[in-house]
Amino acid sequence: MDTKKIVTKWDCLSNGGDWINEIVNFDNVLDSMVALFVLSSTEGWATIMFQGVDTTDIDYNPVPNNNIGWVFFFMSFMIVGSLFMLNLFVSIVVNTYELEKEKLHRNEELTKY
Repeated sequence: MDTKKIVTKWDCLSNGGDWINEIVNFDNVLDSMVALFVLSSTEGWATIMFQGVDTTDIDYNPVPNNNIGWVFFFMSFMIVGSLFMLNLFVSIVVNTYELEKEKLHRNEELTKY
């Protein structure tokens, strides 16, 4: 079978193949939010970026380097998203530290009564 003739999902299914999406994808809102969270955690972001660059249209096979402009989106999201996640994490740690410090300070003010 010539795989170059398979262009769409329906070509794949009619030839007896299986159409399997990537685990991290942008097919719907929930999957997109998960993908953006994975991107902001900087774990495997390059793979997701290259999958995004290779996309063509709904239910079509990916074409290598089809949308090079998406690289700028992914790079800018990596900068902004990772900084946001880092700031969020640091703010939670600092806030928790301040609350615990305040609890310990109140213990010194207690009397026998």
